[in-house]
Amino acid sequence: MKIIETSNAILRKDAEDIVYLKCPSKTTHSFETMNEHLKSVTDIDSNNTGVLLLVNMTNLVGVSKEARTMVSNNEMTKTHKAVAMLVSNPLTKLIASFFLGMNKPKFPIKSFTNSDDAVLWLLKQS
Repeated sequence: MKIIETSNAILRKDAEDIVYLKCPSKTTHSFETMNEHLKSVTDIDSNNTGVLLLVNMTNLVGVSKEARTMVSNNEMTKTHKAVAMLVSNPLTKLIASFFLGMNKPKFPIKSFTNSDDAVLWLLKQS
C-alpha cells in the first residue's frame, strides 16, 4: 500500500488500485492544494493509466472557485478514471451537490453515503 501526505490530505492506494483521499482535519481545497492533489495522484498512479479515487469529504468545509475549475482541465481528466465522493453530513452533501452542479468533469463522478457502495461503483468504472 502506497501512502502520500499533502498539506491537507492523506492519499493511500489499496490492493484493488483504489486511491483513498481523506483530510485529517477541517480544510478547504484551494488552487494550491488541488495542485498538490494532482501531483500526488500522478505519483501514486504507477501504471500511468488514471486512478479510481474515493474522496472522504467528512472534513472538507469548502472548495475555492479556482480549485473547482481545475476539475475539468485536461490533466485532471488524464489522471482520474472515476471519482466517488463519500458524504456523511449536510455540509458535505451540500458541497458535493454544489461541486457536481457547477462543474462538469470529463470523468465519471458520483456522491455516496456508504463507502461499500462507493467502492463497488468505482470498481465498475475501471
